Amino acid sequence: MTSIYFESKQWYDSPKKTIELQSLGYSISRITIAKYMKQMGLRSKLSKKFKVTTD
Repeated sequence: MTSIYFESKQWYDSPKKTIELQSLGYSISRITIAKYMKQMGLRSKLSKKFKVTTD
């Protein structure tokens, strides 16, 4: 799970990680992945929406 986290440059959150792990053949739920991420201290990076600051 940590390898997927760092390969995705810390952008993957629990739903994306769930899809990735299930495509690799693991049977795991999104809630379980969220719990593991919280225990390990892994958080996904959030991007802010672009905001025009000039007129």
